[in-house]
Amino acid sequence: MSLPEKLPSFGVSLIPIFLPVVLILLNTVIDAATGDVPAVIEFLGTKTISMLCGVIAATVISIKFLGLKKTEESANNALQSAGLVFLITGAGGAFAAVITASGVNGGIESMVSNISGNVVVVLLLAYILGLLFRQITGSGTVASLTTFSIMQSVAAVTPIHPVFIALACLSGAMFGATVNDSGFWIVTNMCGFNFSGGVKTYMLGEAIASVVGIILIAMLVYNYYWQR
Repeated sequence: MSLPEKLPSFGVSLIPIFLPVVLILLNTVIDAATGDVPAVIEFLGTKTISMLCGVIAATVISIKFLGLKKTEESANNALQSAGLVFLITGAGGAFAAVITASGVNGGIESMVSNISGNVVVVLLLAYILGLLFRQITGSGTVASLTTFSIMQSVAAVTPIHPVFIALACLSGAMFGATVNDSGFWIVTNMCGFNFSGGVKTYMLGEAIASVVGIILIAMLVYNYYWQR
């Protein structure tokens, strides 16, 4: 698609990007300063509505400078690339919600409460749980937060500093972005890779970083606790 003769100014082009940020910050600042946010600001400051406002602003600007037909073509092309990402991300988030609602977290937490005295086992358990939840949910954020919630009861009674346990959880949650991970498809599609290319670059890179991370964490724990 060729560029139009008249393009929006730099400031106008930034409106769709900064509008959601401004709305969210406005909601947060007013809430922190007064504790009483007007209903309109609270509504517009929610993450979903603020992002919708950004999309509406981008659409209005695009229609003004590109015209309705070219705006529709551009939106269709973008959705063709991102549609699969949205579908997989939504499925992963729904599955993560099912896991949380089913009480699996509590069951695992009760099982690990008896091994809090073994430093090595605690580190490995935090890493493996982060890894497993990453494969199940496809989200590093969901995997990290879920593993944090499980390991927090162990961290309170183990000799390891909670920071090391948190790092082990994060390292495990980084391992091997699978096909239900939105980041995998974003990188793969945007770089023009096929599935095999995504596995050899994004997935393999994160797996290597995860393994190196837990090795470094174990070395830090060893130097901190056993060399004292």
